[in-house]
Amino acid sequence: MNDCPLKVTIAIPVFNGEDFLRDAIESALNQTYKNIEIIVLDDGSTDGGRTRDIAASFGSAIRYIHQDNAGVAGAMNHIIRVMSGDIFAWLSHDDLYYRQKIETQVEYYTAIGRPEAIIFSGVHYIDETGRKIDESRIDHEGLIASPKKALLNSAINGCTLFIPVHILREFGPFDVTLKYTQDYDLWNKILTKYDFYYLPLPLIKYRIHPNQGTHRPAAVVEGDTLWVSIAERRTEAERALIAGSTQCYFEHLAAFLAKTPYKHAAVHVADEALKAGCNARATVLLLVEEDVDSCLLAAASVLRQTHQNLELLLISHTERSDGQLSLWAARDDRVKLLSFPEADAREALARASLYARGDYVTFITEGAMYLDRKLEKQIAHMQRNGTLLSWCAWVSPGSDKDDPSRTRARGCKAASDDGSPSRSKLSTLMVHRNLVCGGELERMLPVYPRATDSVAAARPAREDIPDALVVFSEARRIEPGPSTRTE
Repeated sequence: MNDCPLKVTIAIPVFNGEDFLRDAIESALNQTYKNIEIIVLDDGSTDGGRTRDIAASFGSAIRYIHQDNAGVAGAMNHIIRVMSGDIFAWLSHDDLYYRQKIETQVEYYTAIGRPEAIIFSGVHYIDETGRKIDESRIDHEGLIASPKKALLNSAINGCTLFIPVHILREFGPFDVTLKYTQDYDLWNKILTKYDFYYLPLPLIKYRIHPNQGTHRPAAVVEGDTLWVSIAERRTEAERALIAGSTQCYFEHLAAFLAKTPYKHAAVHVADEALKAGCNARATVLLLVEEDVDSCLLAAASVLRQTHQNLELLLISHTERSDGQLSLWAARDDRVKLLSFPEADAREALARASLYARGDYVTFITEGAMYLDRKLEKQIAHMQRNGTLLSWCAWVSPGSDKDDPSRTRARGCKAASDDGSPSRSKLSTLMVHRNLVCGGELERMLPVYPRATDSVAAARPAREDIPDALVVFSEARRIEPGPSTRTE
């Protein structure tokens, strides 16, 4: 691929680099991919000109720049401003590239076919003498399923990166106030929009030696702040994609940080894991059909929930009920009325789900009532297990034929005895909003216009909750009254 027009800039920032700089530059010059420029930026070295002399010995094969000391971030920012390459590759002055590093990454970048693809790779760790002492161990399959785990697992070594320069200029510059974590701070920002692709080959030699800045106490303090920022910057949707839930996300990160020097960050994210269930917001969808009074009885059971971080969407698709529903919606700021007069029941539910602002979306139907801890228990279960969909058991009066006054809990199963998909009560279902946005809910709803009290139960990764959290009872008239919200 040596005739490929893609130009790669290899950036080598250096401060007092007399010990290892020559080897680093030679590893850049020895690349099998030849359409490169090498910029060595001397960041105000104080070694009597030895760093300058080493760089000068390579003549026009490299581009040498000297500036007053501005730190690694300042040096990198200068290189990004003046570089002529399409791709930015970083090489610390004490590390080494394997000869095929750039060529392999160009080939992978071309195969991906996405101009915003950012590539990183594996690492061999070497000591001061260049002897291999270890290598990186990265879960490749895990990163394919969840690319954002690369940052959370601290798997990204900056010198393995292959970054389109337009992305650096979009999210940069590096923060010059950060002395030790300027790289991960920028990767954290980039990850809000773009993914990092892992190339599972060791392409650099990363040198471990006592003079590295990351060994200093100040680096730990700065790292603690960075990891808190990394933890909190991800959205609920991203956390669910990464780990299944916010609680699992924080627990995973806390376990990782506990093995690092960043103990304050580890304690912070562990505390966030404990609060995840309470902080999660639930949206309850109630489709109002024939018996408005029965529907409002169901609505009252939602507003009595112990989990108060909720919204209730009343969905009308018949004009005759709108007046009574408007009165209800006006009494509590958690209640909102949506009207789809031309839609059938299935379409109304599917359209209303797109208005949900909750992290979790659940349902209640005419004739159903939530037990007071229904939302609390179901959210806690899904947060704890990292599941995106769950069902709970339910009870109904007279379900015991020997004693009609007794009730019996009923659950659901993914398939009937003959192997065909079964259906379960819609009011027992809770899904993560990621499934709603992905169209999963609409596929589960029945295709016929009514009977929306049932929903297809067969789906991978579903989880049943044995607790009976919903009661199906006979309707009784309920008059609009003051808000039932508890402050």
